[in-house]
Amino acid sequence: MTEEDNKLMDQYGITSKQKTVYLYKGHKYGNLKDALNFAKIDMKLK
Repeated sequence: MTEEDNKLMDQYGITSKQKTVYLYKGHKYGNLKDALNFAKIDMKLK
């Protein structure tokens, strides 16, 4: 995000929030539980 973006956000009362993304072997997960489940299954297959 640029400084100009931040100024515009302040001007209009817009906020942002970062979202955590969990990664396992190139796959992206929105919550830790899903990432753990996939990793556990993957480890059992080896």
